[in-house]
Amino acid sequence: MGLRDIFQPKWKHSDYSVRLAAVRELSDQKLLAEIARADNHEYVRLAAIERLTDYGILAEIARTEKHDDARGAVFQKLAKMALDEREKKHVREAVIEILTDQTVLARVALESKEYSVGRNALEKISDQALLAKVAIESSNQAVAEAALEKLNDQDAIAKVAIESKTTVSPDSWGFGFHSGFGGTYAPLRQAAAKKLPINHHIRQIVLATKEKVRKLEGQRLLAEIAKFGAEHHVCEAAVEKLTDQELLAKLAVDEDVWNSIRNAATLKLTDQMLLARVAFESKSSDVRKAAVGKLTDQDLLGKVAVKEENQYVRMTAIEGLADQALLANLAIKDNNKDIRRAAVLNPTLTDQALLAKVAIEDANGDVSSAAVENTNVRDQAHLAQVAIQSKHSGARVRAVEKLTDARLLAKIVIEDEDENVREAAAKNIFLTDQNILVRVAITDKCWTVSEKAVKNCNLQDQTLLAKIAATNIDKEVRLSVMEKLTDQEVLAQLAIGNEGDFVRYTAVSKLHEQALARATREAKDPDVREYAKRRIAEIRRMYCDPQFGAKYGVPPAEPKKENK
Repeated sequence: MGLRDIFQPKWKHSDYSVRLAAVRELSDQKLLAEIARADNHEYVRLAAIERLTDYGILAEIARTEKHDDARGAVFQKLAKMALDEREKKHVREAVIEILTDQTVLARVALESKEYSVGRNALEKISDQALLAKVAIESSNQAVAEAALEKLNDQDAIAKVAIESKTTVSPDSWGFGFHSGFGGTYAPLRQAAAKKLPINHHIRQIVLATKEKVRKLEGQRLLAEIAKFGAEHHVCEAAVEKLTDQELLAKLAVDEDVWNSIRNAATLKLTDQMLLARVAFESKSSDVRKAAVGKLTDQDLLGKVAVKEENQYVRMTAIEGLADQALLANLAIKDNNKDIRRAAVLNPTLTDQALLAKVAIEDANGDVSSAAVENTNVRDQAHLAQVAIQSKHSGARVRAVEKLTDARLLAKIVIEDEDENVREAAAKNIFLTDQNILVRVAITDKCWTVSEKAVKNCNLQDQTLLAKIAATNIDKEVRLSVMEKLTDQEVLAQLAIGNEGDFVRYTAVSKLHEQALARATREAKDPDVREYAKRRIAEIRRMYCDPQFGAKYGVPPAEPKKENK
């Protein structure tokens, strides 16, 4: 540091790094302008320009600056100001008036969110290539159309006709354009094509109709229409007529084609090597998935199942795998639970011991359950292991549903801590011991387990059912019991007893006339006796009154024949 550095401002320091730090703290626009013009170090000049906010000073520097680096920085600064929505509109418009660099103006036209700013920038662009770039890449309908309108070079117009990514779909009609290939037609490409001579090849491709496509046989022309056609349904029609496998494969991997068209092209492929190419080269996971779904080569499927990044593509590959060793490896070792699940669900994986191991040991409940769901798991010893040892309720439930050992089912339905597992055991048709079912129906702390025990088709003993109705206080369980009761003596006993209003009244509703007569005499509850009398009256009326009887499904009585 020289002696002079002690007595002068830091922005005049002999060391440029000191000047640079000082400039970054300055806000005086005139001083910054002076530094931007006069400092002998590029970094300091650029730092000064970055601190400038007065567009008038920036404009002056842009006109007079001799250093290319500084002049370029000024134009970029002005472009930022033109695009900054926090700046006042008149400032942005004034900045655009200052700008002369065609590339910078094109950037403003493309990136500005305000139409008037973008349009003003566009008005100053004369470069045909840059106008085409704006027309192709702009997401603003008006700006894109204005850029196209200024184009007069046929090559540039043709470029817009085949490269514009601006599309319209039904959900965006009336709301402007959006970029991408999810739309149903591309109006800007149509407009560009219409500016070309009537016999221009690009015009004929872009403006092709379904009627024209139906008459075409040339495979290359059909492929061009499928790629560049402005209307989605025309592209679809072209793909439908394509049979050339190489051309279909090219469409399938072409990122400049509508995604649905790429899918359609993939689904028409039959050549395994071309399908493999699409499966490995396409950037679209949907297209790769479609290709993998048609692969049959086990080596290729195995490669996709192991190396593919997208889990859904991997899962599709796993569905087609028949390699037992690879499936087993994926089922046990893969870090992705969905991949493990897909592997154990594959019906070609027949190793029941391995599936039982997954069901017992896998950390994920869905994978564990899926292992038991595999249709190959039928061995009762393996199912018993899963039913007892798995830490996942879902897997134990699936195992219990497949069990046929009545003694083991009885043990599970009474002892298992999980109500879902007990429920599965209670409704298993191989649980045949009615006394066990009654015990569960009466004592289980969960009403759904009790209900499933009652509904088990093996529980038919009317006396045992009556015992449940008289003991279990849950209304749903009693309802299930009453639905199965048919014995008139048992129903009569329930009707005249003290088992609760619901049981007594439901029993009365199922009694025949003779048993109802008994209930009118013996029921302890006077309301039940009265209800029994009403039921008798209803039954008699149903048989005597044809209209009333028809309401209850009772046919009218045959008329008595008179004796002559």
